Amino acid sequence: MVVAIMDDSVSLDHPDFQGAGKIVAPRDLKENDFLPLPGEPDDNHGTSCAGVAVAEENGIGTVGIAPACALMPIRTTGYLDDEAIEDLFGWAVNNGAAVISCSWGPAAVYFPLSLRQRAALTRAAT
Repeated sequence: MVVAIMDDSVSLDHPDFQGAGKIVAPRDLKENDFLPLPGEPDDNHGTSCAGVAVAEENGIGTVGIAPACALMPIRTTGYLDDEAIEDLFGWAVNNGAAVISCSWGPAAVYFPLSLRQRAALTRAAT
């Protein structure tokens, strides 16, 4: 089972993510490459979220809720426009994510989804 974590970045060299086959289909949509590594000193939220979800039982630190699952780390662009939502959810769906975690949201209290965003989310949910 693959858990996609869509966030600021994930430290791929973290000890909790070193098992064989643990990391699958990593993507960095901000830098447009395949290494969703921290770019700023405070880019650590994704690593924390990934740890809560899938950190391995390795005798170091904590264990995630689903330690046997694989991790698909996806670094967001930082924007929630139509293209960004389509890219995020499209990558996760097309690469086999069974669970998608997004612990982020828009700055505005009222944020209606566009038709394109609704379609991307509906595709991922179904």
